[in-house]
Amino acid sequence: QKFIDANKKLQLDILFNNASQLTGGLLEEQNINDINSMLQVNVNALIHLTHGFLPGMLQRKRGKIINHSSVSAIMHFPCASTYAASKAAVYAFTQCLRAELNGTGVTTLTLITPGVETRMYADIANKYGKNMDLSFLKSMPVKQYAQRIREAILEDLEELQPSGVSGLG
Repeated sequence: QKFIDANKKLQLDILFNNASQLTGGLLEEQNINDINSMLQVNVNALIHLTHGFLPGMLQRKRGKIINHSSVSAIMHFPCASTYAASKAAVYAFTQCLRAELNGTGVTTLTLITPGVETRMYADIANKYGKNMDLSFLKSMPVKQYAQRIREAILEDLEELQPSGVSGLG
């Protein structure tokens, strides 16, 4: 809340909720503190930041809120229960918010992100690998996905779905 209060006067054109943590493995083997931490970052912080900065956007009648979901929100794999639940929450939140913002000048963009070559993506093998075959996974370079996000913003898309990546399950 201190961050929001200190920056409330910023005239944000884009709020990009991009932070994320990965959890995974069999549910009974996951550390509950890791799950709670992931939910704080993936869901609670995203809602908190949106709640804090949305009023200024509404007042100015412009802005875009970009929320980073995942293919895990809609494609359900073993060992991804907690992470998938968090990304499904992001997806649902953004869909509802989009409906609420209709006609206000503020729009949303939901990223249904596929595998992107990040440290988090590299950690999938550690989290899921001992309980499932991951040979189907494919990924794309960060720069390539960043360019796709840029294009989605410029085209004022509501949702950026995976393309150009095969083997998503």
